[in-house]
Amino acid sequence: MTTQVFHNPQIRKVFIVSGGRTATTLFGHRLAAAFPGIYSVHEPDRIDAVQRGAAGTIAALAGQGAWRMGVLKGLGLAGTRNLSLKRARGAIDRGAALDWFIADRRHLGTIDCETYVEANYQLFGVVPDLLTLPDSRAILLLRSPITWIQSWLRKKWYSQQDWLTRLDLLGMKRITPKNVGVADARWDGFTRVEKLAWVWGYLADSFARLQAAHPDQVTTYRFEDLTTRSPETAATRSAFLEILLGRKPGDDELGRYDNLIGHRDNATVGEGPDVTLPGWFIEQYGELLAHFDYG
Repeated sequence: MTTQVFHNPQIRKVFIVSGGRTATTLFGHRLAAAFPGIYSVHEPDRIDAVQRGAAGTIAALAGQGAWRMGVLKGLGLAGTRNLSLKRARGAIDRGAALDWFIADRRHLGTIDCETYVEANYQLFGVVPDLLTLPDSRAILLLRSPITWIQSWLRKKWYSQQDWLTRLDLLGMKRITPKNVGVADARWDGFTRVEKLAWVWGYLADSFARLQAAHPDQVTTYRFEDLTTRSPETAATRSAFLEILLGRKPGDDELGRYDNLIGHRDNATVGEGPDVTLPGWFIEQYGELLAHFDYG
């Protein structure tokens, strides 16, 4: 049973969490192939026929159940995004959150590995809960707010074409102040850039708080440092890999990692539209920007 993975102290658990557009697809899909002993998944509760293929989609539906992956997720009663939003605004407690998390992964079946790695940007609201699992760690990824916003602008988040933004009910919701239990009357008047800037600030602030509260279990890295093959980022890439492996990586393993990041799954090409960070964002999150060296 998959529950044995999450409650088994002999299996290390590493959760890679971000705001999306930070190579979580790459890590979830390719880490296991590059490093024996690692079992890696990307957003395991999501139905994605393109990434899973027909066989993988059928297996996920059969194991987790079409009712849970379809109807309950649509009602906001299943799915990691719904879980994180409910947990962020205090709608459920830790015990219920962990039960929900495990139920969404029961289709994974029996897993034999040294380290379970889940790369999933939808876990933003349940990191403290996951850290209560035996031998668990969280790696939080941030990206420059300008390039992060540029990347999301190419998608449909917070646009009129984004059906989750337009509906905003039951299980069809994005991160908004209301949906995470934060009062901010400015939201309805924000542009798309401002909404994305707000989300970046919300996540960066929560990541900084998580690392301060759990310094032995939580590490925050910059996306740019983990995906740039240069001498300046070598120490950071090695430290990241050490968390995944549970030991210092050898030269061969470092080489395999560098080869891994040469593949950019789900990456967008080019710089994207020009983005100017709003003044209120610089004022509100200036210290965070400096803290993460994005000043």
